[in-house]
Amino acid sequence: MAVQEREIRVERGPTRRSGPPIDEGPPLQELFRNLSEDATHLIRQEVALGKAELRETASALGRDAAKIGVALTLGWFAALAATTFLIVGIGALIGSYWLSALIVAVLFGGAAAVLASQARKDLESRDLKPSRTIDTLREDADWAQREAEEVKREWKT
Repeated sequence: MAVQEREIRVERGPTRRSGPPIDEGPPLQELFRNLSEDATHLIRQEVALGKAELRETASALGRDAAKIGVALTLGWFAALAATTFLIVGIGALIGSYWLSALIVAVLFGGAAAVLASQARKDLESRDLKPSRTIDTLREDADWAQREAEEVKREWKT
């Protein structure tokens, strides 16, 4: 007995019977490939932006730290020379070297407090977080969410 083989062909077309034909658009595989390429490109851009912002912040902090270091060193040398001069000079005038040393110590303490206050204000005024990168990451997350919702809506129809 011979078995006959039949070829069954199923043609796929629009599921709706009435109205114009449905435009299926690009295949799903192409959509995912495009999404993957776009996401990769976007991540690379975000990383580059983050690196640039961190370099900019580190450079500014380095300059501020160098200024503070130079100011402290110069202040230290000046304090040593001035301390010697003032203690001897005031001590000779008032006849008491311990009192002249106390007066000089108070003066240098006040100057140090002013310099430290200014340095602290400079450091606090700096924006240490990469705010542009954070903003664009939020925008990217919103975009990705909108795209995912659109894909879900298209799949349901």
